[in-house]
Amino acid sequence: MTTQLYREAVHVLELLTQGKDPVTKEMVEATHFLHDPQILRPLSFLLGTIQHVKSTKAAKEFIIPEGILEGLPDWKGIQIGVNEFCRHVNLLIVPLGSKQVNSKHLFDRLKQLGILSEETTEEGGKRTILNETSEAYGISTTERNFKGRPYTQIVFDEQGVNLLTKIVEELSPHTLATPK
Repeated sequence: MTTQLYREAVHVLELLTQGKDPVTKEMVEATHFLHDPQILRPLSFLLGTIQHVKSTKAAKEFIIPEGILEGLPDWKGIQIGVNEFCRHVNLLIVPLGSKQVNSKHLFDRLKQLGILSEETTEEGGKRTILNETSEAYGISTTERNFKGRPYTQIVFDEQGVNLLTKIVEELSPHTLATPK
């Protein structure tokens, strides 16, 4: 989000939550829908969320309270990619002011543990690949297609997701009590 667009969005939401017309900046009539709690609460929530997300982009550390990852979906019987896993984790931890988890964090740790490996592509880039121990940890590959381009995706079954969850728990420099 560009800084200017962010400022404009926050300004409009601030005016709306104050019961003001964002164009004229004047208070709207008491009977206007902006004074209805069913409208005001979601607008206030949205404003707070936007402001919070902007502030957490600068988060410097992982904040992963004990037990917070129990809120992750149950992925029994399916295989998921690491980006989908990260998206679900971030939904839980970013509102707490945590730095976001990404696939690089997880793949780097799995490489350090010897569970995944890395190869150099013909173009000179690097690519994460499976090795002889990956399958024992619930990690495999599947063929996918993105905008007409086929690719091989590393996926995790229930055992692999449990491993990813443990790695994420280890990212936090300290353990916090689970929020109520």
